[in-house]
This record gives sequence, C-alpha cells and structure tokens, in this order.
Amino acid sequence: MNILLVDDDRYVLEGIKEGIDWSALPIEGIYTAQNAQQAKRILLSTPVQILVSDIEMPRESGLDLLEWVNGQGMKLQNIFLTSYAQFGYAQRAVSLGSFEYFLKPIEYDKLQQIIGKAAEKVRQEERAGEYCAYGEYWVDNRDNIRDYFWRGLCELPERGSREVILRRVQEYKLPYDGQEQFLALYFRLWGLLSWEDGRWEYAFQNIAKELFAPFSVETVQAMGEGGFLVVLSDFRGRREALLAAGRKLIASYRQHFSCEVCGYLCEPFLLVQFPAALGRLARADRDNLTVRGKMLLLSECRPPAGEYLPPDQERLGLLFERHDAQELHRAVEEHLAEMERRGAVSRENFKKLRFDMLQLLFSKLYSRQIEARRLFSSEQNDLLYARSLRSVAGMQEYLEYLIDTSLAYGDLAGNAKSVAGKMCDYIEENLGHNITRHSLSEALFFSPDYLARLFKREMGVSIASYLLERRMERARVLLSTTRKSIHLIAQELGYESSSYFCKLFKKRFGVTPNEFRSHEA
Repeated sequence: MNILLVDDDRYVLEGIKEGIDWSALPIEGIYTAQNAQQAKRILLSTPVQILVSDIEMPRESGLDLLEWVNGQGMKLQNIFLTSYAQFGYAQRAVSLGSFEYFLKPIEYDKLQQIIGKAAEKVRQEERAGEYCAYGEYWVDNRDNIRDYFWRGLCELPERGSREVILRRVQEYKLPYDGQEQFLALYFRLWGLLSWEDGRWEYAFQNIAKELFAPFSVETVQAMGEGGFLVVLSDFRGRREALLAAGRKLIASYRQHFSCEVCGYLCEPFLLVQFPAALGRLARADRDNLTVRGKMLLLSECRPPAGEYLPPDQERLGLLFERHDAQELHRAVEEHLAEMERRGAVSRENFKKLRFDMLQLLFSKLYSRQIEARRLFSSEQNDLLYARSLRSVAGMQEYLEYLIDTSLAYGDLAGNAKSVAGKMCDYIEENLGHNITRHSLSEALFFSPDYLARLFKREMGVSIASYLLERRMERARVLLSTTRKSIHLIAQELGYESSSYFCKLFKKRFGVTPNEFRSHEA
C-alpha cells in the first residue's frame, strides 16, 4: 500500500515522514509532492491508496486536487490538513468525499492513527472488490493519462528537456521507446466571442479527433486563447490527405461557427524533439498576422520583411483637433492597408505603430489635462491591447478604440460644466468614502490640480468645502428621518471619530446632533 503526502512546505513533509512510525502501518511506499502538479504526476504513474494533502497551496489547492482525483475515477482515501478553520473548506471537503479533515498542527501519533484507519478502509474495500488496482485504472484511463503527459510536455522549454521527457515516459508507463516519429498541427481560431466557455475547447477536440482519426491522434491540446495543437503518430506517406483533413476542419469552422481558422503543419520529429517543434509552430502562428483560412506548411512560413511605415502624425493630429472620428478611422484603415500592401505587417512593426499612436493620443490628452494612463487602465483596454498584435483586424479595432475613447474625453474636457457635474455626482455617490482630489482624479481621469481649479471656478467653493457641506446636509436628513445612532451616521459619512463629526455638525448648524434631533422631535 502506498501513501502520497502533499504540502507546499517541505519542512512539513519531512516532519511527517520522520514523525510517524511507518513500520507500524501497512505502508510500503511513501511519496511526497510540494504542489498539485507534482502530485498529479505521481498519481498518474504510481498506484496510491492514501492521500494526505494540505489545502492551501499555490495555483491549485488540495481541494482542487481531490476534485481532479475524483474526475479521473481514482479511488483512494484522502486526509486533509489545513491551518485555517474555515467552514467552507470543511463543507467542500465533505462534498468531495474526504476521509478525514484536520487542523494543523496535528500530533504525529494522532495522524498515525488516522492513516491506520484509512489503510484499514482500503483493505476492506479491496476484500469487497471495490478498490480499482492501478493496472486496471491505467487501462480504463489511458487516454486521460496520455493527454496529461502531452500537456506537461507543452510546458517544457525548447532546450534541455530530453532527460525530462524520457523520464516522464517511464513514469507514465507509456508505450513509447523514444524512436517513434510524430507530427504536429497547430490551429489558430479567430472570431469567437469568448474563450471562457469550455464548450469551444470541447467542440474542437471532438472535431479534430474525428477528422484526424485515420492518422492516430495522440492528443489534442488547447494552447491558450484560440490556439489548438494536434499530435499524430500514423501519418507516413499521407501528407496530402492530412492537409485535406486540415482544410476540412477550417471549412467546418467557417460554416458552422462563422470564424476564421489558420493551420500550420510541421515536419516529423522524435518525441524528445517535441518542445522545439512546438516552438517553431508557435512562432509561425505568432508571426502570421494576415493569412486566414489556409493550411500552411511550416517551411512556407516566413516573417514579413517590409520596413516599418510610420503614420502621418500631422494629419492625424489635425483630424483629432477637429474631432473627426470618421476620418480618423479611415486614416487608420488606409494606413494598415498600405502596410499590408508593402509586406510590412509584422509583430515588430505593429508594436512600433501602436507606440506611435499611443504617443500621439497621449500628448493630445495631456494638453487637455487628461491622464491617459488612467483613462486606458481597464479590462477592455488590456484585452484589445493584447489582440492588437494578433491580426490586422485586431490592430484596427484597438486603434479605433483608442481614438473613440480619446475623442469622447477630449469633448468632455472642453465642457467644464460637465466635468464639474461629474465631480458632484461622484461626491454624492461616495460621501461615506475618503474623497480627495486624487481619488477624483482616479475616477474621472483628469489631473488632480486641474480638477481642483476647475471645480473652484465652476462651483465657487473648493472640493473640500463642497464635500463638507454635502456631508452635513446628509447628516441633517439622516438625523431627521431615521433613528440611526450618531456613531453609525458618522461612520456612514466617512468619519471615524464621532466626536469630530459632532464638532463639525455643531460648527455648521450651531447645535450638536443630539440637540438637533431633540428639537426635530
């Protein structure tokens, strides 16, 4: 019987190994792992009957690990150790079928008793025929094991991975001798609305496995947003048929999902050469910003060699001053078309174009006291920024977003009353928070000094005076219409000290909050 100890603290692992009298237990092998990934590798390569796991670990918790174990169909006894007495942990541990759940630190003799009970339960299930031997598990789950093996290979560096690969073949007990040749195809999908839904990954895997079944599919792996890898092992002499299957997949996605796909086919490689082959495929995909709907041989892929073509910043600047969004969009479209015509569409050139446009727009916004860095600090900006180097359409979408957002705030900057109105709205909605000109700047994207001057000019009072007046007015209403305590009202209005709040209230209205409430009553 084997046991696996999982904890991100190696001293805890060493303490358990040394502190328990293993000779008193029916345990033959003691394995350790410092994270869920290491634990999964051991569980896939070694028969383990008892799992002792910490809950709080980086990336994947012990609860996530047990959920994965259950999903794999593995039957083992799990014991959780945790430093935190959280009901949610215990509740989820029970729902996942945990054998025991204990708080750290736990005495070694007590843990030894728990492991002994778990071992006895394993024996009972073995006698009842309920425990699935590892060999049977491997037969029933060989596809999952192989997929997990290849997923691990996708994370290896291009160089220096030979020994790691060969060792993992032995660990996973896979029928590879290192001399087989494999072939890989890499597909990139564009146009789907969201990659957060796992259905896209599931759909691609099913389609790919069906179309490439005659070539012996070793694995189909999702490679981030819109990327997929297919590894084949039986392909010799059938390159045209392989390319035809790839074209059929591309046509299928265009017809049924209305999205574009491009595929890449590399040359055959040995298992130990896989990381390098994957690197070449990924670079070909990264450098291809224009070709869609085709199957490309890796030998045909060459990065564009055209020189960078800078935009006409004088023309764009004039259009920005005129707030002509339509002409700005047209200018961007024409510039991208010219880059494409000259063979200058590349990631490096797109980086330069993106920098030039940001520099232009940031300077225009800065002249209007708008803090562009804050204006473009959003999830939408980050998403479009990342997509801008993936295709011409992605770059155009990002530049048009920059233009439209800049123009919208440029218009706002020209209307002082609107800016002051937004400041008043923000203050009204956040009376209970610490409001300063810097927090207003964070919310409205204008420089703090500019906002302070504009507000004083438009409202006739400083931001601090206006804020105090609004808080006192709100306090007066709360005292008149509710039975909330003075302390609670002070907290709601952002004052930590009730006495300070009372002092301000009396200065404004001439009476204390209690005197005001008594008079109102």
